Amino acid sequence: MSGTAVYPGATYSHTGAARLTPLTDVKFNAVGDEIQTIEENLGVNPGTSAARAATYGTVDARFEADEALVNALLAELFKGVIIANTIATPTTKLDVAWALIGMTDSAGVVFTRATFSATLDTAAVGANGKDTATALAINTWYRVWGIYNPNTATSATLISPEASGNSPTMPSGYTAKRQIGAWRVDSSTTLAKMCQVNRRCTYHGDEGNGNLRVLGLGRSATMANVACSSAVPPGVRSIIVNVLVAPTGGTGNCFLLNGGAVAGAGQNGKRLTPDVAAGGEIRNFGIPIMTDGGANQNIQYKNTGTNTGQGAYIEVDSFDLTFV
Repeated sequence: MSGTAVYPGATYSHTGAARLTPLTDVKFNAVGDEIQTIEENLGVNPGTSAARAATYGTVDARFEADEALVNALLAELFKGVIIANTIATPTTKLDVAWALIGMTDSAGVVFTRATFSATLDTAAVGANGKDTATALAINTWYRVWGIYNPNTATSATLISPEASGNSPTMPSGYTAKRQIGAWRVDSSTTLAKMCQVNRRCTYHGDEGNGNLRVLGLGRSATMANVACSSAVPPGVRSIIVNVLVAPTGGTGNCFLLNGGAVAGAGQNGKRLTPDVAAGGEIRNFGIPIMTDGGANQNIQYKNTGTNTGQGAYIEVDSFDLTFV
């Protein structure tokens, strides 16, 4: 076409670096002038997005908006994440793998990394180990990270205490990170037996495992709190519990289980009745419930009925990570 449509201010004026360079080296800037020329010859304002029904004024502004949107989406990539105790050394090591995740550095640059697997050794310090030389603390939650060194194009994993929050001590050269899991160190200073598949983390072990059981033979005529923080990491609300109530002999037997500080039956709660009116047990597995989200991660329970010897066991089976 011979004509050129001219729009005030619709000139290419990019001054910043292409933030998506890590993603297959796509460089929006390199084609900016060409797109503007083509669109101007077609009589289309180069700063207008028909898909978004928005006008940005310049190709640069339009690209910046697109980059910001794509970066936000890439940062949320979290696919095929599997973390489990190493079979040969389950108390000190974790096998970590992912199919695809997004990691972000302090400048907001997003790096997508695919097909990773490594063993995280809590006896080591640095990449694929602890973030510092400080010994693991008993009865403490730790965060598991995916980390990336852009200079060497190397991915690794890292574990840091929950108290460090989003600021683990990064190994030299590693600038991008993403929290991918949460793990408990038990009273023996060893890694809890768990398996994480994407955002669902499930405990493994016998009944009575200290990391699983949050209530042992409890009885309360009124709704009472049960702290689950020993088995549920901070920030998690959705959990799965197993319940055993025994014996249930007597009349009017029932067991109420509620999420958080909800009073009464229902409303994120469960009403469990025994299989036999007098005698027998209540065994319910895989009950979804919500904690109150507080420091103690409380749920509530209540026993009813005339048998004062009735007691309840509650164990956490699994939880869903909501912060990764």
